[in-house]
Amino acid sequence: MGDDFNEAAFRFLRQVVDLDPNLIFAKDRKGRFVFANQAVADAYGTTIGELIGRTDADFNPNAAEVDHYLHDDNEVMDLGVDKFIPEEQVTDRARRTRWFQTAKRAIRSANGSIEHVLGVSVDITVRKRIEDDLRRRSQRLFEEQTALLDLARLESSSLPEALAQIANVSARILDVARVSIWQFDDHQATRVHVHCAEAPGEVAPPVSIAFADHPELFTVLEQHRTITIEDAHNDPRTKAMMLGPASGLGIASFLTVPLRLDGKLFGVVVNAHVGAPRRWTLEEESFAAAVADFVPLAFEADRRRSMEGQLVQAQKMEAVGLLAGGLAHDFNNLLTAILGFVSLAKMQLPDDHPVASLVDRIESACGRAGGMTRQLLAFSKHNFVEIESLDANAIVRELSRILGRVVNEDIQLTVDCSPEQLVVRADRTQLDQVIINLCTNACHAMPDGGQLRLVTERVAVNEASVRHPDAPPGPYLRLSVADSGIGIEPAHLERIWEPFFTTKEEGTGLGLATVYAVVRRLNGFINVESERGRGTRFEVYLPLAATGVQPTAPEPIQALGGGETILLVDDEPMLRELVGDGLSLYGYRVLCAASGEEAIELFRQRGDEIALAVVDVVMPQMSGPTLSRRLLQEWPGTPILLMSGHAPEKLVEDARTLPTIAKPFKVPALAQRIRALLGPPQASRLEAAR
Repeated sequence: MGDDFNEAAFRFLRQVVDLDPNLIFAKDRKGRFVFANQAVADAYGTTIGELIGRTDADFNPNAAEVDHYLHDDNEVMDLGVDKFIPEEQVTDRARRTRWFQTAKRAIRSANGSIEHVLGVSVDITVRKRIEDDLRRRSQRLFEEQTALLDLARLESSSLPEALAQIANVSARILDVARVSIWQFDDHQATRVHVHCAEAPGEVAPPVSIAFADHPELFTVLEQHRTITIEDAHNDPRTKAMMLGPASGLGIASFLTVPLRLDGKLFGVVVNAHVGAPRRWTLEEESFAAAVADFVPLAFEADRRRSMEGQLVQAQKMEAVGLLAGGLAHDFNNLLTAILGFVSLAKMQLPDDHPVASLVDRIESACGRAGGMTRQLLAFSKHNFVEIESLDANAIVRELSRILGRVVNEDIQLTVDCSPEQLVVRADRTQLDQVIINLCTNACHAMPDGGQLRLVTERVAVNEASVRHPDAPPGPYLRLSVADSGIGIEPAHLERIWEPFFTTKEEGTGLGLATVYAVVRRLNGFINVESERGRGTRFEVYLPLAATGVQPTAPEPIQALGGGETILLVDDEPMLRELVGDGLSLYGYRVLCAASGEEAIELFRQRGDEIALAVVDVVMPQMSGPTLSRRLLQEWPGTPILLMSGHAPEKLVEDARTLPTIAKPFKVPALAQRIRALLGPPQASRLEAAR
């Protein structure tokens, strides 16, 4: 009975193993199968009986794969350790490949020796194909977005050049042989061939085709965003055309996009595939439609170039702002971490330490990198403006050192700063923009070299020396940027502040418009004097602040915190580590949360201990402003400090009602902001901290 029971149990277990869809097998040291379930046999297209006693080489024609299996098996048996293989390829006799995820474990015999290995493989072929497809689609999406960005930057001097670039981009990304852009006449009685991507830069002679001769095609143009035709020779909408005007071109399929301008159908873009009939995907339709959207812009630019030029440039700046904004958040997190660790290192290094000067240079470089990030975001409406008291002389001197390294060697740069401190209330990045844009314009005006002079001085506005109808009287900073260049044409002088106006072959026309907008935003004004052949002088006037900038000595460690508990909420682990360590050095207790939900749970558990919450603005699932509203609803009066160097426009508006610190920041600056929000530390807390 025992043998019958064992045999029945074996058959039962064998059936269970064979029903398992995963590959289950055992091999000896020569790679021979000593056990296999039905899934292994199916994978190799054979039977279990044929597998036993044979190796992978008997069924798999790929020798490299077989050698890899044997190497892994022997490694497991020699070391007696488990091995997990995330993905490996298996080829069968018919040279079909599948992908598996495999775990291998050594099998010990009764005497403890290891002569066999057990393997369990999960078929991940479908998942692998999905991942590969997703990767290909992501790459294609990136290429499409890059191509659209290139078109958004399109600056062509003529309509044919613009249409050539549009058609060539569409042909390259969609992989078609011919892209034609057609324009209808005013009566839509004929259409005119404008450009074909096979002949860049050439305009074909007009080809007249009566709408009435092809009603099946032209009647649908008004009704669809895109029109796909898989088999042009048999589709009733194009069959007649293939026998007539398009005969002999080898075209098999069409992806057509109607063109509209001011709500009226005025043309069509035809993406023509040569070869076998082709089925168009939704992604291809979407991209073709997006590219076609640039065609009406090109026609409008030809008809009203000045007005449409502004639109194209605005789209360009929005695209750049979106791209820059997408990276700014993570980049600012990294800069904040670097700056923070540098500041912590400085606090623990004596001034005469040999690496102290190197740390100072790292800190300075990170500061400039943060400024560059904010400059990239200036037109994206995603950045926070931080108005503070700034020493104009110090800024001009710092920027002059940078400019001295980048201006042409044949341009002599002179800086003359006032001996007295001149303090203005402004955003540092925007003030940098004003100076850099004016200096850049000046350099462009001196292609053969010359003199560039920066001067700062104190003046009294609306007295005898300087008058301006819109400026309140009082002391002002006058920042002068003068060059000895070619000067500005009198006809252009009155237009230099207009957005998108430029006389240069390359440029956005936004530099001086930015200068004007920033200066006016800071309650200042700007004058310009220029003479052809004798140079240009810009004078920027900004109100002087009532108080000067006092040098701030580094706060000693333990001088700020009074043992208060601070909740830090940020999805970036490195930043949580930095801020947590830094604030701890300043005498605060720090709780960390990686998400809004985690922060709310900490408040529910330890809300009585938390004195203030430091919250990142941009976080997945729950943004900083949303979390702040939740916290204030459940725990009214909780002090909250938001931190961000980038946020979508809506989050920027939501965050304006709360105190904000811009990234990148140094830990001492954060500790000072926290101390200012909490007020002086209580004596009992100081004693507890000690």
